[in-house]
Amino acid sequence: MLVLVFGLLLTANSGLAAEVQCITNCTVGELQFGDAFSFPGTQCQQRTVGSDCTVRVNFNYHERRYTVEFGKNRSSADFIYISPLPYLSYTISHFCSDGTDCVFSNLQKKIDKMVRRTYNAKDIYDQLAPLIKNSSRSGPIQCYNIKNEIVKCSRGQICGLSYNQKEKEIRARGCHSGRDTRVFVYDSDYYTALHIDCNRNLCNDEATLTRIKTILTENALTDSNGRRLSAGTKEIFSFPLLTFALISALISFF
Repeated sequence: MLVLVFGLLLTANSGLAAEVQCITNCTVGELQFGDAFSFPGTQCQQRTVGSDCTVRVNFNYHERRYTVEFGKNRSSADFIYISPLPYLSYTISHFCSDGTDCVFSNLQKKIDKMVRRTYNAKDIYDQLAPLIKNSSRSGPIQCYNIKNEIVKCSRGQICGLSYNQKEKEIRARGCHSGRDTRVFVYDSDYYTALHIDCNRNLCNDEATLTRIKTILTENALTDSNGRRLSAGTKEIFSFPLLTFALISALISFF
C-alpha cells in the first residue's frame, strides 16, 4: 500500500508539473455583448511556458461590454461589483493545466452564457440604494463594530461589513475611510466574501446584510447560499494539497 501511495504521489507531481504553453499579457476587447469572441491570432503573440494557463473575463452589464485578459490571475473565482453610476460588473477568473492554452476550452460557451444574462444595473442598484446610500449625509454616522457595539464614524468614514458566505459568519465590521457605497462578492473554493460599504446610520447590521443577500439572490447574481452562479470554473489541486489528501487516505488504513 505504501509503495502504491508514493507511486501515485510521484505520478501526480509529474502530471501537475508538466509545462504548457499559454498566451500571456494580452487583452482582447472591449467587445459588445453581441460580438462573438474569436481566437486573438496576431493580436496575442506573447507566450509563456509554465504549469497552467490563465484567463479573466470581465462583463460590464451597465455598458453591455466585455473584455478577455490572458495571464492575469492565478486562481479560479467569481467577482461581482455593484456601485453607483450605476455600475455592475461580473468577472470570471479561470486557470487550468490540461494542455496548451487549455483556457480556450469552453471559453466561448461561457461567454455566450454570461452575455445572455439580463442583469439590469440600474434596477439592481435602485434596490440596494435605500439600504446603503444616504445622499444627504453631511456629518458623522453611527455603525456597528465586530462586537456588535454602536460606534461613531467621522465625516470621512463609512460603515463596512465583510461576511463569509462559506462559513456563514461576519468576518469584519466597523468604520473605515471612504466615500463610495458599494456591494461586492468574491467567491472561490478557498475564500468567499460578501462586502458592504454604506453611509447610512447603523447600515452594517444583520438585517441589512440579510436583505442584500436576498436582493442578490432574487436577481440571480448568487444562489440561495450567497455563492456563485457562473458554474464551470475549475480549481486545480496543488501538489501539496494532493499530497496531504493521499497521506490522509493512507493513515486511515492504519
